[in-house]
Amino acid sequence: MKPDTDFVGPQPNDFVDALTMLLLLILLLRWLNKRTFNIPDSIALSLSAVTSSILAILVNRLFPHIFIPGLNLDRFRHFTVSFPSFVLDSALGFLLFADAAELDIISLRRTVEIIFSLAVFTTLLASFLNASFLFILLTATANPLPFAHCLLFGAIISPTDPIAVNGILKSNKSLLPKLQRFIINGEALFNDAVAVVLFTGLRRWIRSPHKVGMGYFVDMVFREVLLGIVIGLVLGYLAYYLLQNIKDKILEANVTIVLVLMINMTAKYLGASIPLASVVAGLIIGNYGTIFAMSSSKSFHWLWQLISDNLNSILYLLMGFISIVLVTLPESKGSYGANIYYGIFLAMIPLSLFARFLSIFIPLQCLKFLYLLRGQRLHPALRNAIPFRFIGVLTWSGMKGTISVALALSLSEDIESRNLIFQLCYLLVCFSTVVQGLFYEPVIRWLTPPISVSVPQLMTSEEKSLLSVSGSIPMILEKDVPKKDQIHREKTPQLEPLPSLSDMIRSVGLVAVALHENQRESSAQSLQNNATQKKLSITKNR
Repeated sequence: MKPDTDFVGPQPNDFVDALTMLLLLILLLRWLNKRTFNIPDSIALSLSAVTSSILAILVNRLFPHIFIPGLNLDRFRHFTVSFPSFVLDSALGFLLFADAAELDIISLRRTVEIIFSLAVFTTLLASFLNASFLFILLTATANPLPFAHCLLFGAIISPTDPIAVNGILKSNKSLLPKLQRFIINGEALFNDAVAVVLFTGLRRWIRSPHKVGMGYFVDMVFREVLLGIVIGLVLGYLAYYLLQNIKDKILEANVTIVLVLMINMTAKYLGASIPLASVVAGLIIGNYGTIFAMSSSKSFHWLWQLISDNLNSILYLLMGFISIVLVTLPESKGSYGANIYYGIFLAMIPLSLFARFLSIFIPLQCLKFLYLLRGQRLHPALRNAIPFRFIGVLTWSGMKGTISVALALSLSEDIESRNLIFQLCYLLVCFSTVVQGLFYEPVIRWLTPPISVSVPQLMTSEEKSLLSVSGSIPMILEKDVPKKDQIHREKTPQLEPLPSLSDMIRSVGLVAVALHENQRESSAQSLQNNATQKKLSITKNR
């Protein structure tokens, strides 16, 4: 039946039918995985979503005369145009909030130097190295691309997916020591925000090179980073205050969901970083909120695990649609034909891993050298990250996800390298999902063979404290904890409740009064000094 509207986008029923059929396929494939292969659930999720999209498109193209509800993809194609905005402005905030809520803020304080180095300097260096490798390959094959466009590709492919690796590590906690798991998860959370800021600046620079200077980058970093942190702190604290005054599980769940929606809206309109604001708010609610404000932390974590799981599934199936339906390879300018791009794509897989390795190795060695210059004993968290084997673990853990695809698709069509960047990005995402995901556990076990370690007797108080929180000695007593003493997340008794809203307002008032009194005393002192100088000058004149 022909619709009575001239609306050219996806009809609501078409979209709901397509979404229903694909979620059904994902559910069946995941059920089959649990019954047969039993690979890690996060990897099975992404594989199932991409496979479901491919199957749906193949059935629609091979049997167009057979009507199957939900497989009319012509109208659904229009919806995929808004995929980048959906990921970057909405879904990413929910995913990062859910992951940040699982992060222990005490461990974050103690490992802030190493996580900051990996999130910032590793991301920047990986972007430059990937850009350099791509530029050399394209130039060698007579298909040159401006280096600025290659830098854009580097910024797109540098962020790692915190969901895939976190799912594997949570399902098998004996795979890595707790401290190393924490470093991997912490880097994956924060490097997304760095990559988005870098990508935004490079995209603006390519579009308007004469209007973008150093001042623009400084202003953008100040606005996105600092404003993002402020938004996360303010809205996170307000949600914490609301949770303190209610004891209803459903209302508590609504507060956390509305919190992320408010973060998305506020950060988008103020031009702040949505990933950074979501991570900050997730740390507040996941640590202080679950301990001091909520009636049930298990309900909170169960809800956000459900949201993260299903949202990630939807993102992967939409990614499958876009990759197959919308984008095609560009024509080669050289004498090799379009097939030369496949060689470039295959060459970039090991080169991207090598770039990841160097971008981890160099900042960690610089951080170690900085400790030696300051004459300080190497931090226990840094000592556990320096060994060559763990750098290999961090390299293999740098899996790509939907955020890279969304950044690639957010490029406008006036950027001539858009198709090439997307195809290359999607290939690396598929490689991460299939190869790095399926072989994650075997590779990690090969890189970190089990070692029989006893607790050193001569251990500093800082190391003992870090060990009790993070388990920096491999495999130490973690599996020997009785089940009745195991809670949903490992918490430490060192957290204290955040100050109440009235206390904060009173503190702000006291600070204002103190500043006013200090200013008044300074003025009075200045007047007294002027009067003294006048008296001295009069005495001299006499």
